[in-house]
Amino acid sequence: MINLLVRNTSINIVTEAVTSVFAAALFMVASRMLGPEGIGIFSLAMTVGAIWGQLPTFGFEKLISRDIGRETERASHYYSHICSTKIIFTLIAMVGVLVNVYILHYSSLKTFAVLIVSFSVFLFSFISFFSSFFRAFQRAEYEAYLRILLRMGNLILGLAALYLGTGLLGLAFSQTIVAVIAVFLGLYYLKKNFMSISIKWNYAEAKDLVIRSSPFILLSILVLLYVSIGTLMLNIFKGDYDTGIYAAAGKLIQVMVFFPTAMTSAFLPIMSKLSAERDKNDQFVRIYNYAFKYLFMIGVAIATGFSVLSEPISIFLYGEEFVKSASPLMIMSWAMVFSFLNFIMVNTIIALGKEKLLLYVSAGGVVLNVMFNLWAIPKYGYDGAAASTLITETSVFFAHYIIIRPFLGTQFKPYRLILKPIGAAVAMSIVVFLTNSHIHLLFSIAIGAIVFISMLYFMKAFDPYERKLVKDLLSKHGSFA
Repeated sequence: MINLLVRNTSINIVTEAVTSVFAAALFMVASRMLGPEGIGIFSLAMTVGAIWGQLPTFGFEKLISRDIGRETERASHYYSHICSTKIIFTLIAMVGVLVNVYILHYSSLKTFAVLIVSFSVFLFSFISFFSSFFRAFQRAEYEAYLRILLRMGNLILGLAALYLGTGLLGLAFSQTIVAVIAVFLGLYYLKKNFMSISIKWNYAEAKDLVIRSSPFILLSILVLLYVSIGTLMLNIFKGDYDTGIYAAAGKLIQVMVFFPTAMTSAFLPIMSKLSAERDKNDQFVRIYNYAFKYLFMIGVAIATGFSVLSEPISIFLYGEEFVKSASPLMIMSWAMVFSFLNFIMVNTIIALGKEKLLLYVSAGGVVLNVMFNLWAIPKYGYDGAAASTLITETSVFFAHYIIIRPFLGTQFKPYRLILKPIGAAVAMSIVVFLTNSHIHLLFSIAIGAIVFISMLYFMKAFDPYERKLVKDLLSKHGSFA
């Protein structure tokens, strides 16, 4: 099981890394060409689309990863009934977006941007739907092909739209065109390699699937709200410029989320199988320990680098116009560490079948975030929104820890997993701080990474089993076979 997790996680990490680089490159160019106000509108449109996009998504992906991971023979049944339900929910969501823009009295540019981007987000929910079957069948390579082609298409058409002078709306249209193509490609992969495809709708079946998915959709909405509410409130209180500054910092954090996303994509189906046998063997806790350790290790390294180099990174990527993004980036980088760990905790709690407890935690996170934003944004703008994110992610982390701790037993000792990475991060921060003003940013990043990894090695942060897994993985030359 651990070897399978490593294989699929490796594929997912490569996929997330490549797609994140493509997405970041497009966002960077768009920021420079559209400016803070333009990218602020685009980010608002993405946020509105993501919130309404939870309706067609409806937690079906989590249900498929968990249930089909256990019983693959039911895949066609799940596909036919969920797909028809998703189409109905997509139409309802589009009506919701129309009501949204009408109530908030957006300008014509903002209205069209929100409508077009929201439609592309809804299409992307079908791509995620197809990918959940690839994960359930433990064939991560098909998701890799689909998502890399999608992001590559977004980058190529998006850059073409920007350089042809079509502006914000041209960029939005280009994303929709690529999403349509990706949906048909995903259908082709699914039908050719995994199962027969048909669309059926039965009220009783649809009702059953919706009821069983409802904890996941409620959880997804609540998590999205406590993560995204800052963007919406910032736009209302401070306008498009502050939203753009905040979004530029947030995009860098979003790019880094590919690490936990990649790991948890492979993690949930395997942990769902092991959860029923956790009293008979130690693999459940062992895999959790490795996931927690590596996500903390990666998160604290990135957060340290962002904190020390926040200003040169913002200028290098976005230009002098976005130098103010440095302060929210510094704050949100530490929220990212807790966000990484929350990814693994949420998926473990779902694997244990305790997802209803997550609803209370996420609801508390939304309330806390809204209350703090109401106070912080009018006073401190984008820095206040960033601080609210940090406080919320930290609070949610400790709530998750209280839920999950009884299921992990004495084998889980978090202090042993975090001390050495913290030591390596301190050494890295000192070296980068002393050298970054004398060398190019990219060299500073490279030196920081070398120092961090070297310190982990000298402190013996990797056990013999981990070193063997890495050697075995490298010996296969990254093959997807």
